[in-house]
Amino acid sequence: MIDLERDAVDQVNVIDPAGEMFAQQTIESGVSQATISIGTDYPPGEYDVIGLAGEETVATTSLSIEPDLELTELRLARNHPEEMYDGARESSIEAEAILSVTNQGSGPTAVTALRFDGDVPFPTHESYDESGESGIYDPENDYSGDAESIPIPAGETVLVYSNTLPFLPVNARAKCDSVGRGGEFTVRLFATHDVVTLTREYAIHYLGTDSDKCEIEIEEAK
Repeated sequence: MIDLERDAVDQVNVIDPAGEMFAQQTIESGVSQATISIGTDYPPGEYDVIGLAGEETVATTSLSIEPDLELTELRLARNHPEEMYDGARESSIEAEAILSVTNQGSGPTAVTALRFDGDVPFPTHESYDESGESGIYDPENDYSGDAESIPIPAGETVLVYSNTLPFLPVNARAKCDSVGRGGEFTVRLFATHDVVTLTREYAIHYLGTDSDKCEIEIEEAK
């Protein structure tokens, strides 16, 4: 949102960090605010906003537009079924993860891929990298398909759901042959902006002596 002096500006030009024209918008008479959409795939950095009256520059300002993502929480869906998306199948609730992703920056971005590596019960298969599948559940897809991307607006926290069954119960049970067995796994979250690609390490513990029941505990690695 850009505040304007009423009737003083009839066009706004937005110049990107490379000095190129990024956007233009004509301002109608009497308008005192203008909103210019930048999408989620833009070069981060300093933008110059120039207000014109005719061909004369009457106002200029600079804006820093940069996303800043943080994986603020990772939870097992089986422990928080009420947080899952509407219509989630029991098999998904038992095996998927819920990620809280916060954008603390001044510009929007979008997450484009999610990967689980290491001692998680069911690591993301390498075929996902080969095919370019995101491994993220698409809340707009009625067939439980992968999302191409999930927008994360500036200043907001968005729930992102895995779609690769990383905590598949049958695989977890195979690791539960001794109490306290565990290891470490890595979560990698990719975005439209390389500068906000996230990698987070977690410890995992498989608890239980009954092969038909295996409890999983996770915590951020120290």
